[in-house]
Amino acid sequence: MKTIAARGLSKSYKISKDSVVNAVSGADLEISEGGITAIVGPSGSGKSTLLNMLGLIVRPDSGEVLLDGERIDSMREGKRCRFRNANFGYVMQDFALIDGESVYSNIRLPMLYNKKIRFTEYRRRVHEAAESLGIADKLRRKPSRLSGGERQRVAIARAIVCDQPIILADEPTGSLDAENRDIVMDILLDLCKNKGRTVVIVTHDLSLAARCDRIIRMKDGRIAEENNGEE
Repeated sequence: MKTIAARGLSKSYKISKDSVVNAVSGADLEISEGGITAIVGPSGSGKSTLLNMLGLIVRPDSGEVLLDGERIDSMREGKRCRFRNANFGYVMQDFALIDGESVYSNIRLPMLYNKKIRFTEYRRRVHEAAESLGIADKLRRKPSRLSGGERQRVAIARAIVCDQPIILADEPTGSLDAENRDIVMDILLDLCKNKGRTVVIVTHDLSLAARCDRIIRMKDGRIAEENNGEE
């Protein structure tokens, strides 16, 4: 069972000679396998920094990140990258796609850094991920020729192509219209409920957060409140 936990996580940034911002201060939380959790709060409350520390993108100044009880944030960089690639899929608000490459190449990208996946598996995995998200007919296109909703589906396909058990999504619907916002949220819910993924999203949209199993509210870098989402 993949349980990710934070123990006393803190991170600060020096923005000038005499000014330091405490992005996250002493965060404690535990997220169990198979649920979908929303992290909400005003801009600057530390939501994305917390998510990035959980996903080993940002190193904490203090505290620990644990997966199934084992500390994972203190790994050396090479091992840390390999572990991150195998265990975490990332979905970004701005999609972070390579516009000069095809949809196929964008989805394939994480597998190039995963030594456990054979080259002969690439095509099957890309097509299965694309098919599950309804974009199998877009594999030869460049991302610039897709709609916003389609681009986000490509980003989600890339996040699941290595069968990563944990999906971290930073404002995954923030740049989408209402129709595509709901479609993308339905996809994330399906990954959780029917595919067994653990999903953590950062969002400003409280209507989306209400569809999650759990809501974590942040304020001034601290976890202020936790409660269940929609029953």
